[in-house]
Amino acid sequence: MKALPFIERYRPRTLDGLIGNPEILRRLRYFAAQGNLPNILLTGGPGLGKTTIALCLANQMLGSNRSEAFLELNASDERNVSDIRAKVKTFAQKQVTLPAGIQKLVFLDECDAMTEAAQQVLRRIMDDETGSTRFCLACNNISKVIEPVQSRCCVLRIMPATQAELIKYLQDICEKEGVKSDTEALKELITISGNDIRSCLNSLQLVMDANNKVVTVAGVQKALSTIDVKIINQVMKLLTSGKFDEGWALIDNQLNGGYNYDDIYNAMFRYALNSDTEINDVVRASMLRILASLHAKSKTTVSSPLQLCRLLAELFLQLSPH
Repeated sequence: MKALPFIERYRPRTLDGLIGNPEILRRLRYFAAQGNLPNILLTGGPGLGKTTIALCLANQMLGSNRSEAFLELNASDERNVSDIRAKVKTFAQKQVTLPAGIQKLVFLDECDAMTEAAQQVLRRIMDDETGSTRFCLACNNISKVIEPVQSRCCVLRIMPATQAELIKYLQDICEKEGVKSDTEALKELITISGNDIRSCLNSLQLVMDANNKVVTVAGVQKALSTIDVKIINQVMKLLTSGKFDEGWALIDNQLNGGYNYDDIYNAMFRYALNSDTEINDVVRASMLRILASLHAKSKTTVSSPLQLCRLLAELFLQLSPH
């Protein structure tokens, strides 16, 4: 058990073990207990626990019948018409004895990767087998799921867990693992992980292993190779004082220290989103606009010092005394 990564070791088995989205979980617990589950479509970004929610629902609703009454497919692999007909339709037509009000469950993960033709076939199967089978679909991008499939499902939008929920969750894990941690360190880890539960667990295990079961802010930043936001704060103060060269030198030191452009952009993004930073909303908005533009360009071009210099130059023009 100790050899398992945290994401597997602490993967919930029932809906009661999940965090975040309390209203959605309350509704799913009701259907798991009472039956008559509608077809559902879980939508939200990666790492929010959509797959875990579906698996916990299957465990709780089907119990000992799970092995014969539950089919799990990754739709990015089983994306063609022949795959859907061969596997989903065959399973839906299989006879399984279940308690009153409980139907077989098909879970299609990443259904937004299915071809439109395959989704049309799925729609027909959902209609034909409604008496014996329910469908749980999960997607990152709901716009890629055709409207006829969406309209046959109860759409549940999965939101990130709050910082308070994640802190409590990580504190419980630290206690079980005998790890010393403080709240500020966990906040830093959660911020770097973007409130992504999966990323939080992976990061916590990495930091814990790298620092002899002690989790501190400095340990988090070192283990995860992130730039301290305080450095960005120093850069902003230098720009405000009209010291562009010194501000650029501080950034250049980070590049020479092994950090890349994305590391600096991410640190600036965290700085801009931090409500405690000493910048006005106009500068904050300008900073986020430029960062968004640089992020988009980084997907099609190689990041360069010129792009980073442009960011500092625009901030300098807004911040420095005239």
